[in-house]
Parts: sequence; C-alpha cells; structure tokens
Amino acid sequence: MIQFDLQNKVVFVFDGDCEIGKEIIHLYAKVGAKVLFLSRTHSVDKCIFVLKYKDESASEEIGPLNLGNSSFLKELHQIDIAINNLETDTGKGIIDITPEEWENIMFINLDAPFQLIKMITPLMEKRNDGVIINVSSTSAIDGGNGDIAYAASKSALESMNKALSRELASSNIRVNAVSVGKYDTSDSIPLGRKVTASEIANTIFMLTTPMASYINGQTILLDGGKTLA
Repeated sequence: MIQFDLQNKVVFVFDGDCEIGKEIIHLYAKVGAKVLFLSRTHSVDKCIFVLKYKDESASEEIGPLNLGNSSFLKELHQIDIAINNLETDTGKGIIDITPEEWENIMFINLDAPFQLIKMITPLMEKRNDGVIINVSSTSAIDGGNGDIAYAASKSALESMNKALSRELASSNIRVNAVSVGKYDTSDSIPLGRKVTASEIANTIFMLTTPMASYINGQTILLDGGKTLA
C-alpha cells in the first residue's frame, strides 16, 4: 500500500464549507498536512471570506480575508498545494438570469479564484515548487443543464488553467483541473451511478502527489464516462 506523509506540506482549500471541500480537508489533514481553508459568509451586499486553519489535532479561525489586500501573506511562508473548489450556480438560462446574478457567478467561479491564485503564486515561485488544482465541470464541454453563467465561467476557468500551466511550469508549479460531471440522474452514465465527494477528493489528492509529477495543463474528466460515451 502506498502511503504519503505530508507533514511538511501546507494546503490551501478555497472552499472548506461545501461537501467536497470537507472531504478534501479531511483527507489532507489525515495524512499530516496543514490545511488553510476559506469559509464564506454573506453580508447585505457582498461575500466575505474567512480564513481558517486545520491539522490533525487543532483547528482555528484566523480571520477575514480581503481579496484586494495580500497582507495576510506576510504571516505565511509556504503554500505547497492550492485547490480551487469555489463555485456557485443559478440554474437559469439567458432569459431569466439577471445581470447581478451573472456578476456573482463570475466573481465566485472565476474572479475570486484568479485573485487567490495570484496572491499565492509568489509563495510557490519562491520555493520553486507547487501544485494548483481547479475544480471545473463538464458543463464547460456540453453546456450542462442550460445554466449559461455557470457553463461560461467553467469554460473560462479551464482556459485559465491551461494558460497558468504554461506560465508557471518554469517555476516547477503544476496546474491541472478536475472536471466533475453533475447529473440529475445516473441512468445515462456508463458506470451507472453519480460521482461521490470522496471520489472527487481522491482524484484531486492523486494529482497533487509525486505519482502525478508529469501531469500538467490537463483537465481530468470525472464523469463516469458520460461525456465521451
């Protein structure tokens, strides 16, 4: 059995509140990594990110994170793995979606990840090592259920993923994406069932280990074979 010791690694999970985020945090903490993660709270007119910390034995709240101010990096010396699993959707098509809803989707699914990756990249470049994983969706390929903003944001995220993989490779920073198929029913999926949060977390974990040391700029389809079936 292959075992990984990540006691000297610092992992930054962009959304620690969702089911997938919780699985990711549990998985990395279990193998000894120190995990930073964000929780989202909402004021009257904006989304507020709160930075938290967890390892095998402790957890604590560090405080609000201002995306426009990278001063929090002064307190950090290392981020080895960044996992962008931020996302939201509306389920609305072009007729029903409002400009405000469109802007919110783009902020959570694209703008916030861009700003967070921009903030932490210098830490990885300084160590000449790092892994960035973006969680995408098969909606970027097939349009999903017609949620236009969600599909558009995920397509843009995958393009950003490719560009980052080229730009950061010289600093030994690998950038990959995991494209998750989210379907209402499982009868059209060749494997006959939906993907679990644990399977998503496991795939992300594998891509951040030495086992995937030559995988870069890729989008791994995690859809049970449906997209290409």
